[in-house]
Amino acid sequence: VVLKKGIPATVNFDMQDHTACLSHVVFSDLGINKDLTKQPVTKIDIPTDKAKTFNFACGMDMFHGQVVVK
Repeated sequence: VVLKKGIPATVNFDMQDHTACLSHVVFSDLGINKDLTKQPVTKIDIPTDKAKTFNFACGMDMFHGQVVVK
């Protein structure tokens, strides 16, 4: 996911796969560990005040992704 610096942004996680590993999303740099089973869509606000890459993973650290602020 690529976001523009300075434009407020929210990333929405819509849990489609109920595999236990994918039931959480973790943004360690942001101190976020969200249970995706609590609501249909989980919203994560991403700080866009400076260019940065935020890595995220599933609860078991097996699946990974990035949010890049440019």
